Amino acid sequence: MVKTNKLAFYILLSIALALFAVTLILLFVPEPKPVTITEKFYIDNNNELHGTIRNDSGKDITFTQSRQQITVSMHVHHSAGNYWYDTDYDIFYEAITLKAGESYKINLPLDTNLDKIEITKVSAQLRKEDYSVGYTLYGNAVNNGTFAIIAVFIGSAGFLFLVGAISNLVGNVIIAKRANGIINDISQRFNGAIYASGYYGNKKQERSDATKTAVSLIGAAATASVFGIGFYRDYPGKPRRDFVICDNALFQVYGKKREYFDIMPQLKENFANAEIVEKRNKLTMTGADGTSYITFTVRDGEKQKLTKALNKLFKNNT
Repeated sequence: MVKTNKLAFYILLSIALALFAVTLILLFVPEPKPVTITEKFYIDNNNELHGTIRNDSGKDITFTQSRQQITVSMHVHHSAGNYWYDTDYDIFYEAITLKAGESYKINLPLDTNLDKIEITKVSAQLRKEDYSVGYTLYGNAVNNGTFAIIAVFIGSAGFLFLVGAISNLVGNVIIAKRANGIINDISQRFNGAIYASGYYGNKKQERSDATKTAVSLIGAAATASVFGIGFYRDYPGKPRRDFVICDNALFQVYGKKREYFDIMPQLKENFANAEIVEKRNKLTMTGADGTSYITFTVRDGEKQKLTKALNKLFKNNT
């Protein structure tokens, strides 16, 4: 019986799981930030905001009202008007420089008409070279900085590898089921027949098809860059085939109904006296034109039997 080949599935699945693990690490391990909250922000009975931050950037940071800033987002209830709304409070209204490693204690008076206040987020807007970067210091269980952006790409790649692993497994299960069905057929229909999977192709034509597909993809990409949409044609590669080798016939098995067609008449001239090359569990015959070939992959222990059968079929066709 032919066993389902699961090697590629295990490899793809392992890669997918590794990428998912990296994604979780990037999402839930805190991203290093230049500013750290060392004392939790809270609001006292006098409607004053308190908390402590520390400069962990390794260099001095100057906070100003219009450039580098720490902002506290709140969900508040206005007692006089009896309504809820969201608002932001900037911590720094004058230039204050925090040296590397220095802490700053916050004492900020809020609107006295607020009787219910919930701090929802604390963020920092800092300059980095010639651009500004936003950091969430409090408010998100999942970081939303560079780590999260990288995690999206890695997680997407992991998903694609997972889909590939499942597709590969399903495809190989179908292939194994079909092969075993053929083996069961020939055990009843043909005495001593050999089942082999493989390919029947032409190297020159395959190179031509690969070139046409590449050109078509380049054309589609160029069209898409100009018009926003592009189409390409995928020229067929070599399809996998099922062969049954008998004493006086070489069948190819077609379709879901597993119909048998003797392809020996179309092969005998080009493959007469063809040299059979062995490599692992695979046998390859190259046609007289130098580009046509047939490969046969057989189960363990059947390679010598297949070699003998092929020699009997083709060595006599001189």
